[in-house]
Amino acid sequence: MATIEERTLPLKPIKVVKILLAASVLLIFLSSCNKRLEGKYVGETIFGIKVSLEFTSEDVTSNILGIPMTGTYAIEGDELTISFTVLGETTNIKGQLMKNKVLIEGVSFVKQKNPS
Repeated sequence: MATIEERTLPLKPIKVVKILLAASVLLIFLSSCNKRLEGKYVGETIFGIKVSLEFTSEDVTSNILGIPMTGTYAIEGDELTISFTVLGETTNIKGQLMKNKVLIEGVSFVKQKNPS
């Protein structure tokens, strides 16, 4: 039978490395679950009206005909939900995320490159 001292020996170095590796993988997985968009996306309606969406890590600002409107957004999988509140009424708009694009109600918003 093992004594108390034998059971409380410090962890072997290989076990410490395994624990740290598992914790790192978990942190990467959890941080990837909380996707955020950054940058400006521009699209054009079927009427030829340019619309922009500018995303920060916390909110989104839409600009239609020079009128800015700020709201929030959430991402679940490849689905985007944008929420704007105007005069106390909240409107949710659903969209789909694609590589460097956001598709919302038939309008394709393309991510703009940062000017150098």
